Parts: sequence; structure tokens; C-alpha cells
Amino acid sequence: QLERRPPVAYLWGNFDHGSNPVRDPEHPHYNSYDQFPKRKHPLFGDIFPPYARGHLWAMSADLLARVVDVWRGELLRHPDVSLELAGRLPHPDDPALGVAVASLVEEDGVSVNIDDRDLNVFSLNPSCNATYLNIHRRTWVVHHVDVAAMHC
Repeated sequence: QLERRPPVAYLWGNFDHGSNPVRDPEHPHYNSYDQFPKRKHPLFGDIFPPYARGHLWAMSADLLARVVDVWRGELLRHPDVSLELAGRLPHPDDPALGVAVASLVEEDGVSVNIDDRDLNVFSLNPSCNATYLNIHRRTWVVHHVDVAAMHC
């Protein structure tokens, strides 16, 4: 299926298009304004840029190379890198990748094709009474499933 998609500047997956960063310092996924400055979306307020959820995604090699170059540049700018730096990066890791790709678009003018046309092949947080992204015969990948939902 992916072989018919564009091979350049391409990111495929199950995208979150409007997740708010956690700003509560007591939460494990807390993002300070230093880690992730406030982004003002006209409808949704402070949100992460679109990102592919981590249970399955594919990225073209050229886009991956650009993301790696960005991270290498950051490492060169901060030669004494330590685990302390990880505390200053946006997290969790899925939104962090979205932030990296968005910076390529916003700062470098890269045009990126994000593709979520295959949303129906994902099952995210399925349950026995879920109506959104539940498990079905065409499901390729399941994320955050418990034993009870597997037996529905």
C-alpha cells in the first residue's frame, strides 16, 4: 500500500492533530514553556503540531535524514550533552518528533506530506464498547489494549 505513495518528504501513520501539552508540573508528561513554547492555534489554543502516534508510522528516507541532521546540529551546539538535556526536550517522544518535523516546515520551508488516509487500520485504546478505532477484521496494529478488550 505504501509503495503507491510519494517517496519524498513523506510521513505516514495515525496522526494526532490537536493534542494539548500537559502543563501540570506534577504530571509525568509535563512540558514546561522552555521545553515546548506555547503555540497558539486559532481554534484549539496551546497544542502540539501534528504527530504520528508511535505504534506504527513510516517516514521517507530523505525526511528521516533531515530530522537526524536537525538533532545532530543540536548535539553539536550542546557538546556537553547529558541526560539533563532530555528534561528540556518536548515529550513524550511522539509529540517530540512532530515538533522536529514542524520545525523543518516552519524554519526551513520544507514541504512535508503527512498521510493519515489509512486511519481505519489502527486500533487505539480499544475496549468492548469503543466506537472509535476499535479492533476489526482490517486492523493492522493495536495500541494500548488490555486482556478484557482482546476477548470482546
